[in-house]
Amino acid sequence: SIIEGGPSKRPEDKKKGKEGDLGEEGKEGDQMDMKTREKLMGWERGFSQPCLIPNRLLYRFESETNGCFAVKFSNKGRYLAAACSESEVKCLIKIFNVEKGSLAAIIGLHQGIIHEFKWAPGDNFLLSASNDSLAKLWNTSDIESSVTLSEDYGENEKKVLLGKIQHPSYVYEVEFLPEYANKLRPKPVIATACFDGKVRIWVAEIDERSGREMHAFLATELSVDQIERDIPAGEESVHCLIGHNYPTSMVFDDTGRLYIGDSVGEVHVW
Repeated sequence: SIIEGGPSKRPEDKKKGKEGDLGEEGKEGDQMDMKTREKLMGWERGFSQPCLIPNRLLYRFESETNGCFAVKFSNKGRYLAAACSESEVKCLIKIFNVEKGSLAAIIGLHQGIIHEFKWAPGDNFLLSASNDSLAKLWNTSDIESSVTLSEDYGENEKKVLLGKIQHPSYVYEVEFLPEYANKLRPKPVIATACFDGKVRIWVAEIDERSGREMHAFLATELSVDQIERDIPAGEESVHCLIGHNYPTSMVFDDTGRLYIGDSVGEVHVW
């Protein structure tokens, strides 16, 4: 399977002219090393620039035998996380460098389908949610220096996996509490949505000495696991419990309020 896609033309191309031309800032481009060139690349659209519709293929990224189940761009746009499935019990996490158009690292795996990724606001952490009943937190602060493509992804996982959060069932969704709403900074606050009908809020404590170990402490549980309805019964209605409900998606707003979408089409606000 192949992951495809690309913009018609990046906004910064208008400033730089032809591909590889860095404009006024790039007159000494021949003397610049690659790191300097990467720093000059911008991914934001200028205030007066139009929003262009993607209409040409930019890159093709290789997935795995069973395809790709989830993708997520980092907030700064440099990296793309992809859930690439080799089998029902082996889903690899590949990180692609979008600027270079190449595979940066295979950082580890889940033993089941990965449903979702979330990058932390500063792109220093990556969360993954899987039907293997785990949410995993990865250290992505310096991903291309921390791991190499020549090493086995099992070895890479030892370097960048900070911790696992065990759940009683499938994990469908993960979210970071926005930094400006997090009173516990620098500790990440994480929300996870599970098939058991619960959204759990965790506080992650990362070992300051090693920077390679995370302990997650459960702060609270939000329940959406009961479906109650008024069922018509002749001229009256009966209020009853009609089945199992579970969260399927969620998002924090700017104030830290959490919106949870469930399996019957309702949105719960906490």
